Amino acid sequence: MTVLKKIIHKYEGMSVASKATIWFMACTLIQKGLSFITTPIFARLLTTEQYGIYNVYGSWMQILIIFATLRLDYAVFNKGMSKYSEDRDGYTSSMLGFTTIVTSLMLILYCIFREWINSFTELSSVLMLTMFAELYVVSAVNFWSLRERYEFRYKAVVFYTLATAVASSGLGIVAVLIFEDGGAARILSNAVVYVFGGIIIGIIVFCRGKKFFEFEYVKFAMVFNMPLMLHYFSSYIIEQSDRIMIQKLESLSATALYSIAYTVGGLTKIVTGAISNTLIPLQYRWLEKKEFVTLGKNLVTLMFGVGGLAILVALAGPEVVLFFGGEEYVSAVYVIPPVAASVFFSFLYNIVANIEFYYGKNKYAMKISCVCAGINIVLNFILIPVFGYVAAAYTTLFSYIVFAVGHIVYVNYLFKKNEQYKGLNSKAFYAMGIGVTVCCVLVGLLYQSIVVRVLLVIGIMGVVVWKRKRLVEVLKKRNE
Repeated sequence: MTVLKKIIHKYEGMSVASKATIWFMACTLIQKGLSFITTPIFARLLTTEQYGIYNVYGSWMQILIIFATLRLDYAVFNKGMSKYSEDRDGYTSSMLGFTTIVTSLMLILYCIFREWINSFTELSSVLMLTMFAELYVVSAVNFWSLRERYEFRYKAVVFYTLATAVASSGLGIVAVLIFEDGGAARILSNAVVYVFGGIIIGIIVFCRGKKFFEFEYVKFAMVFNMPLMLHYFSSYIIEQSDRIMIQKLESLSATALYSIAYTVGGLTKIVTGAISNTLIPLQYRWLEKKEFVTLGKNLVTLMFGVGGLAILVALAGPEVVLFFGGEEYVSAVYVIPPVAASVFFSFLYNIVANIEFYYGKNKYAMKISCVCAGINIVLNFILIPVFGYVAAAYTTLFSYIVFAVGHIVYVNYLFKKNEQYKGLNSKAFYAMGIGVTVCCVLVGLLYQSIVVRVLLVIGIMGVVVWKRKRLVEVLKKRNE
């Protein structure tokens, strides 16, 4: 009880920023964790074809979000919060109004070309219209959440996020049990919860901002964001096109197998997602203060921890995929090692790209992402018919490696060009990248030897625990 009192006392003495950081990270972890926990339930309740269509729907959703929202809820929103600090609510509502107009135009285009689009996506009109309903509210939720985070107003965001996550999972289970078409039932039940909550959030945003369309705000956002559009699109192509191409080149069942294994391989994203949201303001602060050495050292420390987690996920692959999907999905276990390594490089790219966004160097991000997306599509088209869906995991890994290395090279060029800093510790990043890739890929050879894998897990966990204090220190500095 004494320990508990000390923790409570320490918490009460924290700044609002510190409390917000803790709750936002906890919220992200719980939300992601709940998604992963419910995966084995739905994997067993749905057939592989139904689970496949659910994942294909999600992939198309992530791609269309780019065009419906123009990703104005990304880097440009943070810029807008600083530039228009005197009217942040007005900027937020104006962004929502503009994306609502864009989504409406997209809906009109869909209605005109409905038959062709349905045939291309292999989704019914009901599912496509459901997708548009979600697209209308996704911006509202994202803008509102970012606005609240910017002011460290965490209570409402945490409540909404957890409430919708629980409601969606619960209603989804009930719907799948009741209706024959389980895949559609899962999609529609999730949409009902999300759209209902999103409408309420949208009303709140407009009531606060009282601006539906402010030309100055929209012009600023578009000028800043246009060079990044191809970047966002290409990034989602790398992450989502594999499922769509597997559906086209193999089957929905193969898509389901791949998706389950991809989910397992991406378990590290539970942690990296929480870290990324916390890290952006911290990186900007280091750059503003020209604390380049601190920036470089802390990024290396974080990558060390993420790399260790990625290898752990790969080692536990067979047991985790058995838990998530059952015997029916065990054959997909060899997708896990390259996907686990991909998460490492994806996180590396994100933390390095934040430096480019800080300096407003958006065009390079667009160029390198387009190249990587092209590589990914071409390799998938060539290799999936020959080697099956497992090939998609390796093409994704290769694309993320090129992605990360390209951005490291460019950021070091920026630093040296401006004579601000000798550059990031590229050798450390490359060494960790090679180590994580080799370890994850070789792990597949150990899937038949559980004893060896257990010993390796214990060893890696020991190292991570050994470095935990340093990792915690990096995150604590956000509020200094």
